[in-house]
Amino acid sequence: MKEKVFVVNASSPQNLQAKLAQKLDAGGLDHQFIYVFLNDPKVCVYPFHFPNAPQNELLAHIMDEAAQLLSLKPREIELNYQVFNAKNDQVEGVLICMPKKLLEHYIAICDAAGLIPIQFTAELLSGIGALYQKYKPANERFCILNFSGNNRLDLAVFFNQQCQFLRQTYFETPEEARADIIQSLRSACAKSQMKTIEHIYAGGAIAPYGHLISEVQKDSGAQATAQDTSHDALDVTDNYFNVNLLHNYSFALPRRRQFTLASNIVLGCLALFLAIGVLRLVSQQMKINHLRSSYKPDDVRYAQSLQKKLDSLPDAK
Repeated sequence: MKEKVFVVNASSPQNLQAKLAQKLDAGGLDHQFIYVFLNDPKVCVYPFHFPNAPQNELLAHIMDEAAQLLSLKPREIELNYQVFNAKNDQVEGVLICMPKKLLEHYIAICDAAGLIPIQFTAELLSGIGALYQKYKPANERFCILNFSGNNRLDLAVFFNQQCQFLRQTYFETPEEARADIIQSLRSACAKSQMKTIEHIYAGGAIAPYGHLISEVQKDSGAQATAQDTSHDALDVTDNYFNVNLLHNYSFALPRRRQFTLASNIVLGCLALFLAIGVLRLVSQQMKINHLRSSYKPDDVRYAQSLQKKLDSLPDAK
């Protein structure tokens, strides 16, 4: 029985379709479910800091932010968010959003391949979350650097199991990346009561960046642990970030249409049975009314008096 989860990253619907086709050509997909990490430029990840508010007001703030990021109307956006910390006056977290039609395109591709999608999230969050689960030091304020390839760097700062800073950046040279990392660490420290980073954990495709990591360690004064994790299989069952763009999609679109059609058929049958029952009830009532109108009140009284006389006769012996 197919139960395994197929894990894949995708930069566009066409890229996902090509990877699924390649997998099929290589011997088929012995999977039932699919977990997709998106590095699509139309998928936005945004750390937010809003005044604390009731949940409905917070969601309105988050949707307004997503609408500005995507330049779309709220009804055209699919989003999910995660709160890291809710203080008395401020709430901190991260939102992920994308055009709803684009997400439905991805889902349709999964469905066409016979796969049930169970998770759509940003590759940025999955990579940082995997490194967090790998190290997860206690009582440290630490930074995670994830070199994702194509000159992309994902950076996050954690303390007391709270994500305090999150950023994705692109660079042309290692020196540019170094300057960006140091500036990001300074920004993270400026926003926190704790002004130092105790440890830096670097992962991803780090082979070309050994000297860069050493320079960042020297500049920041933090200890550094670096390990190439670019070929590690990500644990899809446990991740610090739990945002999922499929939270409103229990089934793929064609399956939901099938369920809707089946529901409509069932409801139609029930309505038909109800109509037949009502017609039978009306028919019986019409027969009763016809019987009532077929005799006169005098006939009824005569029949009743005759019944009384018959009842008063002595029993035959």
